[in-house]
Amino acid sequence: MTRGPAASKVALVTGATRGIGRAIALELARHNFAVVVTGRTLAEGQGVAPGSIEGVVSAIHEGGGAALGVRLDLLDRSSIEAAMAATMDRFGRLDVLVNNGIYQGPEMMLPVADFSMTAAEDNFRGMVVNQIYASRLAIAAMRRQGQGRLVFMGSLARPARRTATQGCSTPPARRPSIASRPTSTTSTPRTASSPSWSSRSSP
Repeated sequence: MTRGPAASKVALVTGATRGIGRAIALELARHNFAVVVTGRTLAEGQGVAPGSIEGVVSAIHEGGGAALGVRLDLLDRSSIEAAMAATMDRFGRLDVLVNNGIYQGPEMMLPVADFSMTAAEDNFRGMVVNQIYASRLAIAAMRRQGQGRLVFMGSLARPARRTATQGCSTPPARRPSIASRPTSTTSTPRTASSPSWSSRSSP
């Protein structure tokens, strides 16, 4: 259901059910973006932590914004394709892709010497390879419409307080690190606590 004034731009946010992804989705909606809210948890109570696609979509609707909820699993390319197709079917365009979602299975909390290579490969596929895949699908749409932006979330790693075999005691903070046009890349850091999104068209 679309509510409120017609959105001028469309953004898809991965990992938007909680945390920074949820904050980005809500902020984009406040700046008159129609937001495609994606993640693995469809409804409250289904995930390991509070937060869901339905909850974020409802919050955007309650604020008078437009939103579409779609399940997306970064280990499943068919779900990535389905989310992109649903976006185009509903809104007919995609102006911003925020690659915020991550994959971190339970083994990745183990020391490097202890987690399996299968877990490592899944982690790299979800964190890097399939984010590139999603970006390529987005770029195809952006090229057709003549403009668009990609945002990749990165980490500000802190010095480890423990040895490599013991793991890292303090998880790094995450923040948006790159915004790019489909044909070029520019570094545009933003603070995670107060993203400043512009709804103006790119030159």
